[in-house]
Amino acid sequence: VVEAIRPSTMWKQRPRESVLRTPIGKLEKGKTLLLDLKEAAEKGEGPHGLVVGATGSGKSELLRTLVISQAMLHDPRMVNFVFVDFKGGASFADLATLPHVAGMVTNLENEPALIDRMHSSLTGELRRRQRMLREAGNLDNVQQYQIKWQTNPDNMEPMPHLLIIVDEFAELLTNRPDFLDLFITIGRVGRSLGLHLLLATQRLEEGRLKGLESYLRYRICLRTFSAAESSAVLGKPDAYYLPSSPGVGYLKIDANMPLRFKTALVSVPYVPTTHQLVAADMIREFAPNGRLMPCSTMMPGISTAQADANLTEMDIVIARLAEPATPGNRISVHQVWLPPLPKSLKLGALFGRNFDGTPRYAAPQFGPLRVPVGLLDVPLEQVQVPLLLDFSGAGGHLALTGAPQTGKSTFLRTLMTSFVVTHSPRDVQLYCIDMGGGQLRPFEGFPHVGAVCTKTDREKILLLIRLMYKVIADREVLFRDSNIESMATFRARRQTGDFSDFPFGDVFLLIDNLAQLLHDFEQIEADLVNLVATGLTYGVHIVVASNRWAEVRAKIRDNIGTRLELRLNDPSDSEVDKKKSAELPIGVPGRGLIKDKLQFQICLPWVDTARANRGTDDISQQQALDALIEQTSMGRGPAASPVLMLPTRVSRQEILSARAPGHAGVPIGLEEFRLDPIYIDLLSAEPHFLVLGDAECGKTNLLRLWWSELTRRYTPEQVQVAAIECRATTNLLEITQSKHFLTYGSMRMPSSVKESVECLTNTLKERTLPATYSSIQDLISTKAWTGPHYFLFVDDYDAVASPSGSPLTPVRDLIVQARDVGFHVILTRTVSGLTSSSYEAILKSLRESGSPGLIMSGSRQEGRILYDQAATNLPPGRGYLVQRKYPPTLVQVALA
Repeated sequence: VVEAIRPSTMWKQRPRESVLRTPIGKLEKGKTLLLDLKEAAEKGEGPHGLVVGATGSGKSELLRTLVISQAMLHDPRMVNFVFVDFKGGASFADLATLPHVAGMVTNLENEPALIDRMHSSLTGELRRRQRMLREAGNLDNVQQYQIKWQTNPDNMEPMPHLLIIVDEFAELLTNRPDFLDLFITIGRVGRSLGLHLLLATQRLEEGRLKGLESYLRYRICLRTFSAAESSAVLGKPDAYYLPSSPGVGYLKIDANMPLRFKTALVSVPYVPTTHQLVAADMIREFAPNGRLMPCSTMMPGISTAQADANLTEMDIVIARLAEPATPGNRISVHQVWLPPLPKSLKLGALFGRNFDGTPRYAAPQFGPLRVPVGLLDVPLEQVQVPLLLDFSGAGGHLALTGAPQTGKSTFLRTLMTSFVVTHSPRDVQLYCIDMGGGQLRPFEGFPHVGAVCTKTDREKILLLIRLMYKVIADREVLFRDSNIESMATFRARRQTGDFSDFPFGDVFLLIDNLAQLLHDFEQIEADLVNLVATGLTYGVHIVVASNRWAEVRAKIRDNIGTRLELRLNDPSDSEVDKKKSAELPIGVPGRGLIKDKLQFQICLPWVDTARANRGTDDISQQQALDALIEQTSMGRGPAASPVLMLPTRVSRQEILSARAPGHAGVPIGLEEFRLDPIYIDLLSAEPHFLVLGDAECGKTNLLRLWWSELTRRYTPEQVQVAAIECRATTNLLEITQSKHFLTYGSMRMPSSVKESVECLTNTLKERTLPATYSSIQDLISTKAWTGPHYFLFVDDYDAVASPSGSPLTPVRDLIVQARDVGFHVILTRTVSGLTSSSYEAILKSLRESGSPGLIMSGSRQEGRILYDQAATNLPPGRGYLVQRKYPPTLVQVALA
């Protein structure tokens, strides 16, 4: 009577001989048929078996009866079940709520990826049980383990017998023949590990069980499609001739004679014992000739209290067995098979149930520079764990590939959200180049985000790349001067308060649609190659997203340690596994593979906060994002440095008013990163300076600004200035009105150029050192020069320069001895033709002396013209300041 079922009494400890022995039906003479899944040494029929039955033979009912019978008599800590239905039928659907269930695998036929997952899960269970026996004291088998567990249940994990039922296993083997090896392994070691394999199928082809037959001790054969199938199972054709009514079959143990039986039914309608049935009325009719016709209508019996026609006895049994498994009294069953990854989940779910969206900066939950972005499926270990990305070491750069609409932009949004929640804006700064659909733009409001550039922000993108270079260059100097060995040391010292004035922690450059960026900005490829090669040493991380791996150039890809792969349009492009890539589902954005061939699901960038609606639609997402921006912006220290755009015009007064005390040299304009004045000091550093740019770029303006600031900052006793205009111009004639004036020449009056050169050489003649000294005493007696520094401003030098020489050739020796004689040259010329003039005497001397320079607008075709920097088209007044040991800095020169 199903109402009398009480787990508290039926699950009491049973003697060993009764364990796994349960009724499944009746023999021909009415005796109960007991099936014992223990091995032969314990007088059982197990541990493994086979069920074969044609459609309508009652195979599914037999399997349900076996499961219900075992569940009624065994605690979930003694017996568990894993159900595998290749076709996704309803054989086990009603059994899902049994507290004994450790896995329900269905519909493998339509989802091939699940087949591999099941293989890994079952293999993992084998290894888990072997490990448990080993850790419990190198025990031999499950019986020894259970005895030890019963003496110490609070400190040991139970090891129940696990019945693995595989329905339509023959079709599974047809699709995946390699599963036979796994079944054979279970057959061989399952006895000691408590694993019991029951294979069920409608048809059994000859030879299908090759290598497995010896492990299948009991065989149940219901009605078959052919006599041959019956003979393959029983050794005789009898099952082929069984009646068509379901549930009748034969049980054969080893070589014993088959026993005919009738399956006990568990799917019959449930009728409570309090309900009494009234006899049915039989209605019969007479034919016209008076003969009594056969019964044509039967009025059904009805109960005095009609039962629920939708409930079966199995439903009632399952409900009774599930009663102890209510919350607070649940018997935990280790899940061999976890549900497949969800198609979507929120990022907040990875932070725990009590997470309210409040950022956790003091101690990042997952560790410094380790952030969760999704859920990782590890079927071999039978777990699903957060997909954690660790940017603290060799995996500090990341590349993500995936076909359009597979979730690349969502991944970047999720990564940013995870950093926002776990790290302070002081420790992590994020900069984005969004060449996709603009999905990163809403994140610009976070204090961690310094800039989000789109494809229309051409100048800003180039500036952002240069910012990465500047961070690296500044850190090179800082590490050298502060004796810092690595970023780990820098991070640790920064946490203790050192370098508090240093604006950057770990800097991330995120690029959405790398191929489009490299198409629109060809010059950036070389920059990215350099950044991924050197960036991690100094805390600069590159994250790129692209459609295909081929779009991530080899020189970039080879230095990227972390790689994630979403679904690709062509699985053959996969760098992980072509077969695994082909199995990724279509229409599930965010599903992908890590290098270990495990699947992951990227989270949606949703973190529910107290201020946000907890829905899952786009409006709720934006509300959650806005609330998180508000929450993270409330007094949590300095924000990431923004990417500021240089103005196209800078007045002289602007740089003078922004002048910081203590700066030596002459301010010439604003630098690109903080828009601070940039100073050039030729008195204490390199003595000369080159200004290279084509017509109308602002070279002459820079000369006018320079001599004007020199004469304003220094007295005539400190600085004297000379100017030579190599074209027939008078742009620098104003210099002649200065008290600092020494000489002036212009090709409008060619003789004046020669006279100016002679004036300079004669003036500095006394300071010129001899080429050699005759004695040590001469060296000792040599006195340092005194008096003013002499500055020569040369405009448009390309107009007079030639391989055979120029009017300025006499000052070449002064250029070489510049530091020893107090001589400085500031020379301008065009970029055009510079390569062919590289060996011209004056220009060569200036370059060899290590002169810094400003490269203004010009053609890239001239190549790298100074310190590996090429010219490019720039607005008037704009140029790259290039210096030895420092990266190029973009400068906007002030108007004179």
